[in-house]
Amino acid sequence: MKEALSNNHFGHDNQLTDVLNWLQSNQPSTFKSFIAEFPEWDEVKGDMALIIRDFDPEWSNWATDWIEAATEIYWDEGEPWLET
Repeated sequence: MKEALSNNHFGHDNQLTDVLNWLQSNQPSTFKSFIAEFPEWDEVKGDMALIIRDFDPEWSNWATDWIEAATEIYWDEGEPWLET
């Protein structure tokens, strides 16, 4: 069974923000591991526009790859899901 983690159809960056907020609330140890790997997220307090402008436009792709490798979360047809 799978659970949608974002109903945000406005783009991958917005969906990634939803997923990271979910991780912070529901899997804090995984979120801390994410921050250790991607400290930029904490530096800009989750503002994806600043990430893209100040760090790298590919940042969200690298973050998504990390999430898919480290968790039960995956993107399917452009939407993030949690395998339950």
